[in-house]
Amino acid sequence: MSSVTKSFQGKSQKLKHLQAQVVQLEQQLAEAKQAEKRSRQLLQSIIDASPDGIFVKDCDFRCILANRSFATNLGTTPDSILGKNELELGYSEEQVFGNSKAGIRGFRADDLEVLAGKITRVQEVVTTVDGIKIFDVRKFPLSDDQGKLYGILGFAEDITERKQVEAERQKFVALVENSSDLIGMADFTGNPFFINSAGLRMIGLDTLEDLKNINITKLHPQSTSLTLKNVAFRQALATGYWRGEGELIHQKSGVLIDVEILVFLVLDSETGDPVCIATVQRDITERKQAELAIEHTKKFLESVLNNLPVAVVAKEAKELKFSFFNQAAEQLFGLTEQQVLGKNDYDLFTKTQADSFTKIDRQVLASGQTVDIFEEEAQIQGDIHILRTKKTAILDELGEATYLLAITEDITERKRAEEALKKSESQLRKKTEDLEQTLQELRRTQTQLVQSEKMSSLGQLVAGVAHEINNPVNFIFGNLTHAKEYTQDLLGLVELYQGFYPNPHPDIQAEVEAIELDFLIEDLPKLLNSMKVGADRIQKIVASLRTFSRMDEAEMKDVNIHEGIDSTLMILQNRLKAKPDRPEIQVTKEYSNLPLIECYAGQLNQVFMNIVANAIDALEDAYNAKILANPAISIHTKLIKNNQVMIRFTNNGPGISEKVKSRLFDPFFTTKPIGKGTGMGLSISYQIITEKHGGSLDCVSKSEKGTEFVIKIPLKQAIRKN
Repeated sequence: MSSVTKSFQGKSQKLKHLQAQVVQLEQQLAEAKQAEKRSRQLLQSIIDASPDGIFVKDCDFRCILANRSFATNLGTTPDSILGKNELELGYSEEQVFGNSKAGIRGFRADDLEVLAGKITRVQEVVTTVDGIKIFDVRKFPLSDDQGKLYGILGFAEDITERKQVEAERQKFVALVENSSDLIGMADFTGNPFFINSAGLRMIGLDTLEDLKNINITKLHPQSTSLTLKNVAFRQALATGYWRGEGELIHQKSGVLIDVEILVFLVLDSETGDPVCIATVQRDITERKQAELAIEHTKKFLESVLNNLPVAVVAKEAKELKFSFFNQAAEQLFGLTEQQVLGKNDYDLFTKTQADSFTKIDRQVLASGQTVDIFEEEAQIQGDIHILRTKKTAILDELGEATYLLAITEDITERKRAEEALKKSESQLRKKTEDLEQTLQELRRTQTQLVQSEKMSSLGQLVAGVAHEINNPVNFIFGNLTHAKEYTQDLLGLVELYQGFYPNPHPDIQAEVEAIELDFLIEDLPKLLNSMKVGADRIQKIVASLRTFSRMDEAEMKDVNIHEGIDSTLMILQNRLKAKPDRPEIQVTKEYSNLPLIECYAGQLNQVFMNIVANAIDALEDAYNAKILANPAISIHTKLIKNNQVMIRFTNNGPGISEKVKSRLFDPFFTTKPIGKGTGMGLSISYQIITEKHGGSLDCVSKSEKGTEFVIKIPLKQAIRKN
């Protein structure tokens, strides 16, 4: 066998030996890993059994071990945590809970102290899957056999419930200590072992030590103590609590304090067994004083309300039952307070009245507004009364209606007095109106008398003047005929002389030439004719004056009214004719064939005069205002049905407005300037036509359409008037 072969065989055996060693080592390694796994599983089982969270971090703050409790708070499994740091585990960089800080920055600060070799114990606020929790965390440094730090071991105990209990206890203590009431606890024999600070001050003790050998019932006077012993404690043991009022003794001053007392059992929170007796006692001295003051005020108000002269009634809001009924209400409704309290309107009144009262009450309560019912009829004790009622809702501090208040006044007598007063006032007003009308009539009559006197005086004057003129005119008129005959005779004689003595004496010839005999012979007949025309004219004027004045016809007679109209126009001729500042006012007459009319001729002429004179005034004003160019008046007479005569006076003036026309016939109303008219002309004319003649006088006018006065009077008067 060659040396090479031997060398190869030797190496092969060494290789097999090495392989066998490797297999042995692999088996040992597998066994070691298996043992390590079992050991790790055992360790994991041990730490998983702990209710506290257990974790291990390496120096890079990555988790290398965690138990189930720690992982459960994060909502995961222990294996899912391994190899992750806080950020990867879902913690925020920084969180603030009240005055505590948490999050990665807080954790890292603690971890650095641990890696520096310190053992730390801190409370950490952590957001878990179950919400925010508080942990008591203890952290320890981990080092190897050479003392080199390689990690951090942590134990996290959930103290959330403990903290909550502590917080609740602190709140309870703060509540008890900050209460102004006495809060105390005692055993079942009544020996106190706790009273809060307010309670100590209330009973006049300085510390809890002063409570030794003092039974809680001794803090009260005998009456209250007996009640606590015999009633309160027994009832509290039987039912759990007792409530009442009593008195408390201030131990230093001996002053008695009014208190409201609550006694109750304190039970074990787990077993529910009684532990001790507790009491809460509140100082109600001010309340008692207030109640006394309220009671005094209530009695005072009741006294005031009972002495009021009006009925005051209160009803509770729910069922509208009476809760107050003063003495005036008793007198008004004939019912006592005892009879009405607790009842409603349907128990006391008819259904119709109760329906009416209730409807209004509900409206007031719903709206919260006051309703004032000025007049309301109600049948009370068989009589009808007129009531004035004011209803309002009484609201509580929340604005809810609790009561309805009604204040009722019986105004029956007042209404009767008012009705009597109104009747008296009406009668007085009627008398006043009658007096005013009488006064107006007197004034109008006075004015008419004055006007009539003026017209009478004017008539007498006109008649006198006409009479005086008529005599010489008749004398002249009667002699003119003879003068004409004599003149003709003399002129005939002169002609004879000229025929028989053609050559007169020179003196005669000179006189003939001097007197212009030829002209005199020609003009003298004309002169006499002219004088006759003038005399005729004067006779007509005198006749018109006498016709207008009618002094001889003061009584009602049958007359030709055309003569009265003509005489009026004759008298006003001077105003109708042309003047330098205006043309003549043209007058058109259209007379029908009328019979004689029974009337007061003088008064009727006065009406014609007023109407025509007013028309002339209106036409002159219109012409001066350049509204009218050709002023004109037309007069029409006509016999109409019912044996009446119609006389129409029409002018083409500017017309009369409706406002003025409505007052045209009122006494003393005038549109003329002061001093130019009295306002009585048309008023008197209206009275003459309507009252004296039983006719009518109307004005028909439109702006810029002229004006027409229409007179209608009967041919014969049914009753002759003086």
